[in-house]
Amino acid sequence: METEAAGWVTGAAPAGSAAPQSSPSDHGHTSDAPSAATRGSAVPPDPDASRGRDASEAQPRLALVPGDTVLSAGDTLVVRVSLIDGREISGVPFHLLFNPEVLEFVGTREGSVFRSTAEAPLLLAGVNPNRPGDLAVGLAMISSAEPPSISGDILEIEFRAVGSGESDLVFDRASVRGAHGETVSADFLSSTVTVR
Repeated sequence: METEAAGWVTGAAPAGSAAPQSSPSDHGHTSDAPSAATRGSAVPPDPDASRGRDASEAQPRLALVPGDTVLSAGDTLVVRVSLIDGREISGVPFHLLFNPEVLEFVGTREGSVFRSTAEAPLLLAGVNPNRPGDLAVGLAMISSAEPPSISGDILEIEFRAVGSGESDLVFDRASVRGAHGETVSADFLSSTVTVR
């Protein structure tokens, strides 16, 4: 499923839609610490990192992994959202904060983990015009069986580099939901890109 940049399902919230009211300041930073996000390294998650631990001890990790960290104006940037050690996951809702003077949201599509399985996610993504550096994403798993266990890229987010500068890519109000919609303890890894 692909989304473009107009309409809630296609990339921007419709007028009058309910959206979280906290607004980012300083283009991609919030004045308060993100309520459910933990800043981390841009190093791609290692699927083997949990080896040697009991599977029940491995905590899910959600990481923003940019295809490039240094771009030129006009370049396309694809950011992979990678979920590692996700067991019985029913959904992954989050906001992604970015600098709208440096990056412009283009669209989203399901990640490679869904292109190689029969699982079909429901994906909604949009940027509210009143908060141009705040991308809201909802990803829910549609399955007739048990919620899937996932390790891999669940989502690809496409941006266009529109101005020089630096943009953090930061999870905000992010959560990983378990089999019954409960919030599962998880780590969230952010990243940074530079446009020259």
